Amino acid sequence: MVHAHWLLRTALLANALFSAMAASTLGIWPDLLADKLGLFGPGTLRLLALCLGFFSAHLFWVARGSLMRRKDVIYFCCMDVAWVIASVIMLVAPNQLSAAGQLAVPITALVVADFAFLQIWGFKKSIS
Repeated sequence: MVHAHWLLRTALLANALFSAMAASTLGIWPDLLADKLGLFGPGTLRLLALCLGFFSAHLFWVARGSLMRRKDVIYFCCMDVAWVIASVIMLVAPNQLSAAGQLAVPITALVVADFAFLQIWGFKKSIS
């Protein structure tokens, strides 16, 4: 267990809020987003919305306490890095992303990369 530094808690809460907004958007408009962004089918986006919803709830739950388990923080950082890697793969692999998708995917990846960076920085401050 680590005593959470304010930077770690803030980064986790911001990540939770962003993830909840993304989950809501994907869950409410999967057909529209699949069509406009050239992303996967609406069923895949619904599943992604569900996963992001659980991820967001877990982030909120962990971020609310003053003590955090190291493995939870490491898990969130790894998941954010995995999201960024998947985004890069989507951009370099031949795919069906529309122009809007080619803009939305890297912007989202940059936001998620920022969360990962701030969480790692906050985690280092928490254990030092």
